Amino acid sequence: MLDRIDQQLTQWQQHLDLVSQNLLDLYDLSTYQRLVGNAGFPKTPLNGTTQQQVLPALAALTDVFRDFDLLRQTIEQALDLRQQLPRWLGNDDRLQEIDRLLNTSSILLPSVNVPLAQRNLLSAAQTCDRRTPSQLLAAMVQAFDRARDVVLAVDAAWCQWEPNLLQWGAQLRSIQQQAIAMEISVPELPRLEAELQQMQQQIESDPLGVSAIGEKWLQAIANVKTRLEQAVAAQKQLRDRLQHAIELLADLKQLQTQATDTVAEFHAKILEPTAVLPALSEETIAVLAQWLERLQTKAADSRSNASTLNAVATGLGNWEKQAESAIATVERAIDTSQYHLQLRQELRGRLDALTAKALAKGKAEDRELSELAIRAKQLLYSRPTPMDRSIDLVTAYERRLNDFRF
Repeated sequence: MLDRIDQQLTQWQQHLDLVSQNLLDLYDLSTYQRLVGNAGFPKTPLNGTTQQQVLPALAALTDVFRDFDLLRQTIEQALDLRQQLPRWLGNDDRLQEIDRLLNTSSILLPSVNVPLAQRNLLSAAQTCDRRTPSQLLAAMVQAFDRARDVVLAVDAAWCQWEPNLLQWGAQLRSIQQQAIAMEISVPELPRLEAELQQMQQQIESDPLGVSAIGEKWLQAIANVKTRLEQAVAAQKQLRDRLQHAIELLADLKQLQTQATDTVAEFHAKILEPTAVLPALSEETIAVLAQWLERLQTKAADSRSNASTLNAVATGLGNWEKQAESAIATVERAIDTSQYHLQLRQELRGRLDALTAKALAKGKAEDRELSELAIRAKQLLYSRPTPMDRSIDLVTAYERRLNDFRF
């Protein structure tokens, strides 16, 4: 029995040392001192969620300090009795007393007032409870854990949210300034500003409540920032598209000038240009220019109105289709005209080559070849040139020349 008691006493001394150290570490936390008003810190007035969680935890922790004294006194009493025992021969009365102190309900807790609602006719107004050292320690462990978790949660909230609130204020002002500069309406900003001011006022007295609000606020400001970035990107995209439209209109006007000259040359040199599309009318280009000017005006006035901005983007898309269609029409007119003008030049070169070949072979004075060459040359060097008849004559000249065996 003596060996068992010695082992228990050694273990209880270790438990007391650990309890003492952990209670001291918690007590030394500046957050705990701010909550209870120790070490020169004024007691922080609490409310809201923090008050609901912290006050019961601190009350339980006060009981832990009280119970630690009771437990320590009981273990010290047992140690004193153990020291009074002879080294080899034990005293049964003292051994039994030590055993009673360590293993029975030897610790008398302070009396507790019993609320009337919990009493019956024969109940006492106060009750006293007893605990074994192990039972008391187990209750202390649970109370300490609850208090530690709450105090550390408050500590984390103060450490995280106090500096964050300052950063958020700067972030919110930056978003407000950007929205004003871009003339973008963000209706949530006044509400978010009011909530931020509320959190700044609340962080001291209800940091746990701020934690819950702060997470939602962060998500809300992130959504606002995303929408603002999207709006800025949409404005930039619209500006880029409008600039591209201006360049597209300039290209169209330049192509129109080229088409007018090329088609005019075609009509002057080619007879019956049925395959040529006429150049775009100046009226069509003027309509496109006026349309684009109206879109630019609306875009400049609609930066604060997302729906109008979308309408401008849709209208610009329709304008781009019309402009691209007009450019395609003008380019077809240019390409077709240039094709026939180049074909006229190619036929001239082809006729020159064929007549040179006939001369080299001694067939240039052939009456049929000579007549074909004269007629083809007259047509190819006349204005306007009938292309179908010219092609037929050059082809007939080549066929007649190939009929000769050299």
